[in-house]
Amino acid sequence: MKVSCPNCQKQVDIDPVLWSNATDGVAQIECPGCKVLLQLALRVGLAGKVSGTQTGHPPQADKPSLQILAAVDGEATRELIREVLMRGGYEVLESGTGREALSLLEKHHPTLAILDVGLPQMFGFEVCEIIKRRESLKSVKVILVAAIHDKDIYKREPKTLYGADDYIERHRLQEDLVSKIEKLLDQKKSDVAIEKQPEAVRKEKMTQQPPPTMEEKPSIVAKPPDPSLTNPEHEAARRLARIIVSEIALYNPDRVKEGLQKNSFYELLKEEIEEGRKLYNERIQPPVRSHTNYFQDALENYIKSKVKD
Repeated sequence: MKVSCPNCQKQVDIDPVLWSNATDGVAQIECPGCKVLLQLALRVGLAGKVSGTQTGHPPQADKPSLQILAAVDGEATRELIREVLMRGGYEVLESGTGREALSLLEKHHPTLAILDVGLPQMFGFEVCEIIKRRESLKSVKVILVAAIHDKDIYKREPKTLYGADDYIERHRLQEDLVSKIEKLLDQKKSDVAIEKQPEAVRKEKMTQQPPPTMEEKPSIVAKPPDPSLTNPEHEAARRLARIIVSEIALYNPDRVKEGLQKNSFYELLKEEIEEGRKLYNERIQPPVRSHTNYFQDALENYIKSKVKD
């Protein structure tokens, strides 16, 4: 028996013995092509034929398996989302960075994307803005995930979702994620029904509009690895810095915009930045802080990315 890897499309041979070690009908195997860990569900048809599916659980008879991208920083949270989605019968694509998320979106065009606002390389809400601007992706529904580093300050929903269709706090994933997904999928069905037009009108529009073109991707030059990149303490510091900066941007869009336009970002957001810096210094150990300034790096990277836009 063979299954197709959802990440690289390589055909993977499945040994029937694999199911003997399965837990609750779910087995795991590493793709020999891209090394992604596949989770396979045991599914028995009416004729007793056994087959595998990458969704993790057999889809319900009345609900075909839908593909969802989970782009989240942190293996623990990715694992939680994976389990929640698999229990719902969804096929899961996974990414740990913003750029990888965009690549998977263009390659697979999933029905929905779950984006961590604090993704490395590109913030989740920046990925969301690109999705909603790009013709080939704008039909993808988006849920932003925020960590909320200080619940006393951020007790409300953000003023803007940067085009996202919904928003969820990280500590509510297990309780609320599936219901939010189902709500958006129902909304998407309604949108599709409204957009349906007579065949003649669709053909006319197709002849008038050129197909969307892919943006040219910059070439990547390999560099020697930085030892701190593989250090768990340094990675935790970078992640916390991204989370704090992403939430400053998410909850203060008007002042962020004005600060970027008038070159007064640090002045207008002084209080939020100092609160974030204080939290960063409290949680990150001195040995890491003594030779790095990941919080300031995250601020500067965010400002540079927005100035380019």
